[in-house]
Amino acid sequence: MSNITYGVLYGLVGLVAGYYLFIWTEKLIKKKCLQRNNKNEDLFFNKNYIEIAFCIIIAAAWAWAGFQVDKPFDLLLFAILFSLATMIAMIDLRIHTIPNELVIAILIIGICFQLIHFGGRSLLIAVACMLGIMILFMIVAAIVGFDKVGAGDVKLAGAMGLVLGYPHILSAVLVMCVAMLIFIFIGMKTYRLTLKSMFAYGPFMMIGLIVALISIGANIAIL
Repeated sequence: MSNITYGVLYGLVGLVAGYYLFIWTEKLIKKKCLQRNNKNEDLFFNKNYIEIAFCIIIAAAWAWAGFQVDKPFDLLLFAILFSLATMIAMIDLRIHTIPNELVIAILIIGICFQLIHFGGRSLLIAVACMLGIMILFMIVAAIVGFDKVGAGDVKLAGAMGLVLGYPHILSAVLVMCVAMLIFIFIGMKTYRLTLKSMFAYGPFMMIGLIVALISIGANIAIL
């Protein structure tokens, strides 16, 4: 089959997967809210629109993987990582929590991704990247305050380092910072943010992860 056929087929699979993943994500959000005795969510849009956007993003990610990636198992790993990143971004955006379950899932898939896509030797480098980025985030947390950079952010950063390894983790951090600066600039200009505002870092980290994964799959160097 051609890459276009794979892209269409995986896009359809991704659409169905997105529907069920959204349901599971909603259940996880409710579970975390109950654990924290907090029923408040940050809903900027109608939940139906969120579901549609979520399914479209997952479908597009799976379609891209089917079109771009030649090896079937690599393709599946890319698609799963895209899906997990989207789920984490949505959950952190709505309830400012990064579930440990999803971080562990990314770590497991990240190990498989490193071994299959890059080889066994690269896994050691990826582990070093994981530790390095976690230390960096802990330093940032110590500077700005642990109430602003939480343990979930540190763990997610480590998972990113393990998935991407060197030098791709640098690309992810660069994209994350650029996306965050754009968000802050627009927020300040529209008076929706102030210097004391707090917002979720997870979505920006996942934007960096997704862009870095796309650069790996398309063999395009960002740095």
